[in-house]
Amino acid sequence: MSKICRLTIGTIIILGFLFSLGCDNKDQTKVSSLKDTKWILTQSIDLETQTVSDFPPEIRNFYIIFKEGGSLTIEDLCNFSYGTFSATDSSLNITDVGPGTKLFCISETFMQWESTLINGLKTAKDYSIDDHKLSITCDNKSNLIFQFEGEVK
Repeated sequence: MSKICRLTIGTIIILGFLFSLGCDNKDQTKVSSLKDTKWILTQSIDLETQTVSDFPPEIRNFYIIFKEGGSLTIEDLCNFSYGTFSATDSSLNITDVGPGTKLFCISETFMQWESTLINGLKTAKDYSIDDHKLSITCDNKSNLIFQFEGEVK
């Protein structure tokens, strides 16, 4: 084997190794569908005032899981919540969403974010997935922004 060929193969191996170091497993997952995915709420955006509210770090994360059969669950709220959804390429319809329990949340901030999430999802009309962010546009003049957490089965 010539020196040039060995140098090229060695260079390719080193570049491949360096490239793989910079990759995170989540970044390698192409998220194109809601089905069998788990997302964490990160922001709420008021579309009328363009006010962005970041999810407060002092309370637990709110997760939404979209399941293959069209059901969804919302986890880490005060109240267990569930619902059903149907989605096309960009439209989203969420029905029967609401708390399965009716507990009082200790933190007022927690209660406000739970209401923001549930009330927004009840009026969901479309969605987009860009990179690893899910944006749900709601008829109540808000956007709910989620970060991809992983696939579920």
